[in-house]
Parts: sequence; C-alpha cells; structure tokens
Amino acid sequence: MITRRGVHLLLGALALYGVGRFLGVAELYVVAAACAALVVTGVAAVRLSTATISARRSLSSDRIPSGGTSDVVLELRNDARLPAALLLVEEDCHHGLASTPRFVVPGLAAGRSVTLRYTLTGGSRGRYPVGPLRVRVRDPFGVAQRVRRYRSTAEVVVYPRIEPLPKGSIAGMHHGSGASDIRRLFTTGEEFYTMREYVTGDDLRQVHWPSTAHRQTLMVRQQEQPWQAEATVFCDARVAAHHDRGPDSSLEKSVAVAASLVWR
Repeated sequence: MITRRGVHLLLGALALYGVGRFLGVAELYVVAAACAALVVTGVAAVRLSTATISARRSLSSDRIPSGGTSDVVLELRNDARLPAALLLVEEDCHHGLASTPRFVVPGLAAGRSVTLRYTLTGGSRGRYPVGPLRVRVRDPFGVAQRVRRYRSTAEVVVYPRIEPLPKGSIAGMHHGSGASDIRRLFTTGEEFYTMREYVTGDDLRQVHWPSTAHRQTLMVRQQEQPWQAEATVFCDARVAAHHDRGPDSSLEKSVAVAASLVWR
C-alpha cells in the first residue's frame, strides 16, 4: 500500500515528466524516473518484510484478580535473509485491561528478534480477548507500508472483587473448611474407632477374626470419618433482581459478596 507521501511523490514524478517534456529538459526525466523507482522499491521492500516476520505472545497469567496485573510479552522475529524496515506494532486489547499497546521498532536484522512488553490490569470481572496483533511495515522513506494481521489471540479472565472479611469462625458445631469435632461412624473410613458385633448388612471384609475367636461371636471393625463442613452460596443473577449497570451495580456487588464468602 502506497502512503500519502508515496502518492505525492508519484504525482510529483508525473509533473516533472510533463514539465521536462514541455521544456525539453532531460534532467527532469531523470528526477521523475528516480522518484517513481523509489516508490516501486519501497513497495517491494515492505512486501518482502511483512512476509517473514513471525510473532509469538505469552502471558505471565491468564487469570487476574480484580486490581491485579499480568505481563504480556510479544516476541517478533525476522526469518528472512534481509533486514526488515521500520515496524509499527499494535495489538488489540480491551479498554478494561489496558490502552491499545503501540510500539515502534526501528528495524530488525535478518535472523534477529525483539521483545516487547506491556501490562494488563484487572478491572471489572469478565472474560476479555487479547489480540490479534498487527504489524505495520514502512520503508525507510515512508512511501509505502503494509499491514499484516496475525490470527492468534488469548483470553484473560478477571476475577470478581474480593472484599476483606473479619477473621474468625461461624458459631456452631460444623464450621470452618476442615474437619470438625463431630465424627461419623462407618464400616469403612479413615481411622479405626472401635469393635462391635456384626449386624446383617455389614461388610464381611471388616470382620476382625481374633476378636471373633475371643468372644465367640462375629466382631467387625468400626471406622470413623471426620465430618467435613460444606456450604452452598447462592447468587441471584436475574436481571429483574438488580438495578443499574457497570462496576457499581447491585449485581456486581452481589457477585463480589459471594466471591468473598467463597474465598474466605
């Protein structure tokens, strides 16, 4: 693609050719031919450059807490045998994560690579696309450019805002996230508890034969298993149940409360 400067240069070459023909000045022919050749050379240079630039993207984390950050690294490599001209690098990025990243690479020698970095900041919760990448190549004189769009994208998930909750346990026998003092008895479990007489339905594999021989009746091992506390958190996400929109809406506050309880 010819830039505005290249178009003006071609128009100038035509004008010089016309004036040289009208006045009979051969030197103007040479200048007109040089201007046209410069544009043609610039177009050929950018076409060759964009065809050999490979790009790779990596994220330090694709899961970001609200207010957290993640580093994005872009690596461009020139796989051609000729150096690449001026590179203008731009990547699509949701405004909730960062402003559109833009970079200028003065040039890239054959077989060399360059690393570009920028940072994403988690704002509102949700899933956000990162990419695709666009590399705009210009020749040194700025008469031609070409844009190459890469298809690769990434997805970043921003978690809901977590509110700090006071330390402590909920009153009651079954509290916390681990085992409580209440234990349930099973024929199978984590620890041995006691011996008891066999009842119909017990697993015969749990019969303790030495105790059976001593008491002259079938005795089985009784196991115990700690009670694991469980909780279910419900969040009403119906549109009719909330008002307003955006990060300060009642829905976002409800999600933040639910996430804070689960996190706690």
